[in-house]
Amino acid sequence: VVMMLLVAHMMGCGWECIRQNHPCGRWKSEEVAETELGDKFDKRYGCECNPAESSADCEAVNWMAKYDADLAANGSVTSQYFAGFYYTIISLATVGFGDISPANDVERLYSIVLTLLGAVVFSVVIGSVGEIAQQGNVFEEALSGAVHLVSDFLEHRNVPDDISVRLVQHLTYASVRAPQ
Repeated sequence: VVMMLLVAHMMGCGWECIRQNHPCGRWKSEEVAETELGDKFDKRYGCECNPAESSADCEAVNWMAKYDADLAANGSVTSQYFAGFYYTIISLATVGFGDISPANDVERLYSIVLTLLGAVVFSVVIGSVGEIAQQGNVFEEALSGAVHLVSDFLEHRNVPDDISVRLVQHLTYASVRAPQ
């Protein structure tokens, strides 16, 4: 769990890093785009302008603006962090509700890496949990083998059944309670 939370925190910070360091925007209207770009305007989807450097007619194209434009523009750092952390946890858990999704090519690439890493982290965590569960089974198998050996010995030596039952119960009780 700690490993999953640490990876989710780092990747959530990665989402914010991409949002801050790769400004991507789209013109709000074709008229403004044609005015700003002239012959270069091709009505494509993607990064057409830089919202930080362009006029107010350039709207941000990123995962947070797509999820909640008000959060992206006016939200507190804590709320923005929680949105990134939430998206990362949902992706790492391989659930992917779809309420937050990448909005440009850099974010899509990061999302692919996030999904692949999430699958690896998820399988490592599940494998660790399975290994812990298996360790409990090893103890139970060893105890079962020891009880079987003691029962065979007692039967071979013709020890009365009431004493045999009490010895096996004591062995089982003592083994379960022993810290070793």
